[in-house]
Amino acid sequence: MMEKYEIVTCTTVSITHPALGGTLQERLMMMVRAIEWILDLSSSWRRRNSTEEGKKKAHRRYQDAVLALSKAYALASALMRPGDPGGCGLLPGDPRRADQEPRKVPA
Repeated sequence: MMEKYEIVTCTTVSITHPALGGTLQERLMMMVRAIEWILDLSSSWRRRNSTEEGKKKAHRRYQDAVLALSKAYALASALMRPGDPGGCGLLPGDPRRADQEPRKVPA
């Protein structure tokens, strides 16, 4: 996951965010510039590859990294419960969960 995180952060590090607190129009223009930046960067990665498969992989590099991070976040969020110490969620059936009776171990 760190590799995916580094791809996303390195791709977006050059995008400035002064419009985050701006008007709706300024925020939309910032989004347009960010999208153009990422697409230009993806195109330059694609041009560096000679094989067709390499070009496809390079073109999808950013999108694949964002997708992988989104899936990991969704999975982690599904396991987390409000009120758990440290935000650590426990799977249903785990004997450490406070809202469930401990499972009886057959003799």
